[in-house]
Amino acid sequence: MRARGRTEEASYESAKFRSIDLRREPLSELCVREPKESRAFAHTRPPARLPVMQPDQVKRRLDAVEAGSRTLAQLLEQDDEARALVANGAPLPGPQGYLELARTAASSGGNQELRLFKRRRLAEIAARDLAGEAPVEDVCRALADLAAAVLHAALESMDAADEVAVIGMGKLGGRELNYSSDIDLMFASVGDVSVGARAAERLLEELGGFSEQGQAYRIDLNLRPEGRSGALVRSVDAYLE
Repeated sequence: MRARGRTEEASYESAKFRSIDLRREPLSELCVREPKESRAFAHTRPPARLPVMQPDQVKRRLDAVEAGSRTLAQLLEQDDEARALVANGAPLPGPQGYLELARTAASSGGNQELRLFKRRRLAEIAARDLAGEAPVEDVCRALADLAAAVLHAALESMDAADEVAVIGMGKLGGRELNYSSDIDLMFASVGDVSVGARAAERLLEELGGFSEQGQAYRIDLNLRPEGRSGALVRSVDAYLE
């Protein structure tokens, strides 16, 4: 984004969102009102209404996203819950906050809702970045914290948190993720390696595969020992050898 080019995502099915005509509905009204049956607010700690900025501040964020990302601009036009997050004046959640919110999303709608949660929160981060409100270091940390939270919540939703440990490598592990980064992962078994392998394969399918909500993350496993030819999951002892 800023100094890093436009951010592009996998295409998304727009039929699931209520379309908004920005030419007919005043920007200030769109940004202040609460969406009906809002899952975005369900994923946020009390108070239910998010702190909302002045309309000119929100417009600056929206214009920046429109100029910087076609796919996120389309999301903000179609999804008023994402718009509410862009209009949120509170600080970004941070590692633990993202984890709690991701858990809530996964428990309310499974990994499909978790993918949508990720995309909405990505728009929230990108809006601040493109509007020049956040330094690059903070943006990269937020993107990495969001990814870690989504991985953690997805693993928990599969009841597999005790079967395999997910190790973030590269930019994810260093909290230096950017919009175009894939996420480098390794898996360690904390029990039966075959059970851990099945859990890892399911996690890769859930977050790395394509669905109506797009691809949550591009996942790279080539940093594991022996690269692509190596075992997907190893025991902790095998890593130590």
